[in-house]
Amino acid sequence: MRKKILALVLCLVVFVLTAVFAVASIKVAQTDIDKKSNDWEKNSLNEIHAVRSIIFKWINAWKNKDLAGFMSYYSPEFRSGTLDYHGWRVKKTKLFKRPGVIFLEISNLLIFIEGKEAKVSFLQDYTDAYLADVGEKNMKLIKLNDSWKIISEEWKPINGN
Repeated sequence: MRKKILALVLCLVVFVLTAVFAVASIKVAQTDIDKKSNDWEKNSLNEIHAVRSIIFKWINAWKNKDLAGFMSYYSPEFRSGTLDYHGWRVKKTKLFKRPGVIFLEISNLLIFIEGKEAKVSFLQDYTDAYLADVGEKNMKLIKLNDSWKIISEEWKPINGN
């Protein structure tokens, strides 16, 4: 009888210890998952903030007619319609030489990042001495050497403009 009780107690101890180790392993695994999830979330938020910051600096360079600053946000591989980087620079040089103030506001900014690519869209309200329009701007940015650069952009007028 003592042997049976001792065997039963021993089995019970092994069962309890197995359960304790299993729970501890689950907690360690969950902690690792939580840490990786928090790291991913923190990195994602940092990248979204970086892209958002670039967009607002780009806007300020445009409003201030700072061609060098404005073009610094573009990748040398930039394309918009039939224009490449150099064609875009020529177009913006002419625009920035016009007299008068540039008014530029954006709203409904959306940023989607996957790896080293970011897709950005927003409503753009633009006015200068010669033109006033409102439209949807879509941009694609790529991350080069820890810096986000605009690789393409497209603008579509909103109906009524």
